[in-house]
Amino acid sequence: MNKFDYLFEAINNRAYVRKSFLLSIFSIVTPSPANNKRLKDVPYALIRDDETKQVYFYKDNEKVFVDHPDYDKALFHKNDKLTVDMSVHEFIKDKFETTVGLLLVNLVVFFESVGHAASYINGPITSGTVRGLIDSIMVDNPKEGEEIPSNKASVDQCLNITKNLDYLEGMNDVFVKASSLDVLTVHPDVIKLRDKLLNELEKENKLDDPAAVAKVIDEVVALDASIQYNGPSKDFFIDKKFIDNARKKMFVVFDMVPDFNTGKYQLLRNSLNEGWDKDNYPAYINTAISGSYDRGNATGEGGAEVKVMILLTDRIEAIDTDCQTPRTETVVLNDFSFGSWVGGYYKTEDGLKVLSKVDKGLMGKPLQFRVPQFCEQGDYNLCKVCCGEKLGAIKNRVSAETVLIFTQIMLQRMKGMHSSQLKMVKLDLNRIVK
Repeated sequence: MNKFDYLFEAINNRAYVRKSFLLSIFSIVTPSPANNKRLKDVPYALIRDDETKQVYFYKDNEKVFVDHPDYDKALFHKNDKLTVDMSVHEFIKDKFETTVGLLLVNLVVFFESVGHAASYINGPITSGTVRGLIDSIMVDNPKEGEEIPSNKASVDQCLNITKNLDYLEGMNDVFVKASSLDVLTVHPDVIKLRDKLLNELEKENKLDDPAAVAKVIDEVVALDASIQYNGPSKDFFIDKKFIDNARKKMFVVFDMVPDFNTGKYQLLRNSLNEGWDKDNYPAYINTAISGSYDRGNATGEGGAEVKVMILLTDRIEAIDTDCQTPRTETVVLNDFSFGSWVGGYYKTEDGLKVLSKVDKGLMGKPLQFRVPQFCEQGDYNLCKVCCGEKLGAIKNRVSAETVLIFTQIMLQRMKGMHSSQLKMVKLDLNRIVK
């Protein structure tokens, strides 16, 4: 049996609801009597035969062999490409090329949760993609006798999206190769470039210039990142801080650190992999323990502030009314702030209007926005107009949104507990001044 025919038949019989099936096709399950007995009871689970180097599954208590010449590898990899059309599954409405991983996520996460309210996403599926889908299809849970529109999904159905994502999260150990030779070592070209650029700075007497050194480090880290992103563990580095902070200190260069006696910066050239520079022990130790008590104490204070704000704001509700306050805040939108104001109400000669994503022509013009701090709703609550379409969409959202401010303060303090880094960043002075 062709392996893709096997896959299509299995998914149409919802074999993916058993994780044992997924493990059997995306990994190598050792063919022992105990494992084979377990897999035999799992519909469409793939079983291996070490003697014949063949793979098969049971259908109506009979063995059905699947073509798999590369016996020493898993039957499928998430990046395997295949062409699908309407005959493969009812969720697919056209003919196109996709991957086995995308096919699995679309069916398990979206089709199983909300059915045809969603469409096949044939590309990167990020947290923003999922949030955007939920925002576009979610409606209230239907009351008795009500029906959900065909292109919408209830709150409970949308909640299943996150549950099914959690279900697939258990496959990360199979899908993501966290350990490889590339990850556990550093390419010689990276160290060669580092030494070349730092030696050039040394000749120019710029090793104590944090800006010059940071620029060099960024260039070296960029080379290391390009190697990792093209290696077998590229899916492991989902956050660039794993490379430009963790890997940098481990394999490239420790960093520029402040000298507490002189106020200047000192370069700790050796990476942790190369061992501490014996001539600079004090600098390494100072970096490790500097202000650790104060930062730890500040983290606790940040957490306390979050709890206090929950107590202060938990009873505030966004009421579905308009307080009719005449007070507004003058806002000049730019490309940096525009997205934050989408959904807000602003005054015009024709009355109130809601700022939408297509209103970018209003950037640079002063607008009079209704804002929560000027709301005159009674009982210390807020009206939906002053809150805007986003904050006012859910009656009890105000507290959760308010504490996000203090949560960010807490997170910044927590980050201070860990190794920081020196980086060059570009700032737009117009944004700072305005």
